[in-house]
This record gives sequence, C-alpha cells and structure tokens, in this order.
Amino acid sequence: MQSAVDFRQRVMRVERITVSREAIEILLAKPNVATTNPIVVPWSPQAFRRKRDVIQPTDSTGARPIRAESRIRLLNSIAKDRHWLGEILAGSVPDIETISQRENMSERAARMTLSLAFIAPDIIEAVANGTLLRGFGLSRLTDLPISWAKQRQKLGLPARS
Repeated sequence: MQSAVDFRQRVMRVERITVSREAIEILLAKPNVATTNPIVVPWSPQAFRRKRDVIQPTDSTGARPIRAESRIRLLNSIAKDRHWLGEILAGSVPDIETISQRENMSERAARMTLSLAFIAPDIIEAVANGTLLRGFGLSRLTDLPISWAKQRQKLGLPARS
C-alpha cells in the first residue's frame, strides 16, 4: 500500500506530458533545484508493420481448407458417433432412442449424426489432415449414404481407385 501512495505523490508532481515525433517532454508542477524544467527525453516512434506470409494452396484451384473449428467439431462428432455405434453393437445400449435421451437431443438428430460413424476412411483422413475443403462441415456430412462411393459422389469428391 505504501508504494501506491508514493506513486500518487510522484504523479501529482507532473503537470503535463507532451509526446512529439522527436521527443517526450515532461513538465513538472513543482521542480526542485536539481532538475531542469521541462525534462526532455529524445524519442522517435518506430513504424510497426506486422509481417504476414501468404501461403499459397497446394492445389491450383485456390480452394481453402476446412476451418480448424469445423475440423475439430467434425472429428469429435465422428468419434462420438463411432462410440455410440460400438455401444449399440455391444448391446450395452438397446437403441438410438436411449442414446438420444442420455445425450439430451432429439432422436432424429441422434440418427442423423450416427451416420457419421459410416463415413469413408479417406474422407475422415482428409478431415484429420485438414485437407478437406471448406464447406464440408458437420451439417454437410451428416445423413450421407452408407456406400463410400456414393458418399464421394454426393459430396462431389473424386472416385477412389
């Protein structure tokens, strides 16, 4: 507490501070004999520019990759839906209705997102690597056909050989 009071007393000694392109000028309210009034400190502002590297996309189409937030949300949903499918197949959960009640969501929403457990491995790999294009988020990948070839066709992705 002593330092705060001491600081206030020091600040009250300053009458005015002027900042210019060449110097900072401090005018004291009650200068003592040892200090000159005003105190001039040489100073020059430095132009600050943030450098940014422009990273060109690896493909020639100029399409941007999926956003990091969308990618994380999609990967979490795929993992959760695969877990749900494992619970149903193991018999620890009788049906999707039980899961929807447990997760506090509608049965329709649970059924639609459960389809994420059946996404083609190469699409999941593209999501994980961040190479899936922007626009292929959670809403676009839910309720896809079970066939991996039809999934690629519906999403407009190239067929896998």
